[in-house]
Amino acid sequence: MNQLKMYRCIKLLELLQKNSIHLNTIARYLNVTERTVYRYLKMFRSLGYKIIKDKNNKIRIEKL
Repeated sequence: MNQLKMYRCIKLLELLQKNSIHLNTIARYLNVTERTVYRYLKMFRSLGYKIIKDKNNKIRIEKL
């Protein structure tokens, strides 16, 4: 994992633990595609985090 990817993953984790945020906004904030955000979320899920998507398609994360 390169340093930029690691930095974005940490920023995403910090961001989603505080707030529920729309996928589109996350992608713009990290300067990546929505597909990349989905890959990061999949990685977090495999590490034991719960990904929660509300009725407005906003995402947040919780540690199980």
